[in-house]
Amino acid sequence: MTGMAIIEFVLLKPKKELFEGFKEKILPTLINNLYASGVQDKKGAGFVMTENDRELKDEEFTAAYFFQWTSLPHFKSFVVSPEYREFGSRVKEGGYASGPAELRLIDLSEDLSSIFGSNAVAECLIIKPKDASEAGVQNVLQKLQSGLPQFGASKAVVGSTLNLERQEVVVVSSYASDAELETAKASPARQQLLVGVSNAVDVTSLVVHFQ
Repeated sequence: MTGMAIIEFVLLKPKKELFEGFKEKILPTLINNLYASGVQDKKGAGFVMTENDRELKDEEFTAAYFFQWTSLPHFKSFVVSPEYREFGSRVKEGGYASGPAELRLIDLSEDLSSIFGSNAVAECLIIKPKDASEAGVQNVLQKLQSGLPQFGASKAVVGSTLNLERQEVVVVSSYASDAELETAKASPARQQLLVGVSNAVDVTSLVVHFQ
């Protein structure tokens, strides 16, 4: 069963010193092909600043994008298309990437139009349930869904992945600033929520600054 929005969360790893060239020569064609293949809207774009509270080094430079897709079949068709293969070839030939792209298609319970304001700060929690069964994933998903208010965010959404062999749960929460995020992270209610699922999951926290 799908929710309100099917969102692709993309982590690209272009070399920092080549990013302007990547943005100018590679990205426009990719974006055009995405829209032609079933993307409805680009919801947000920015850069990953920290992973598990550790600042990323220049060689770990990571760009984050969020796209809303029409459907799962549209996404599946695109990732095996000649256009996507050509994108990969051009990135490889130009030596633009320091690592492979990570693509997560997330079935969200609601639309996230209001989550990515300009200059917003978002925390993206990538949660891997240790019990990878459908029941195990749904158990974690439901606990986090009911606990979303504990994130202390102006907006928070949760969903599960549709395209990965081992299903993950993703929480995206939006804040006005890094200081607001840090205040929210110190909240006992939020800490209690995450401790409550910690034995059942592995969590990666990414902080993204949107442009």
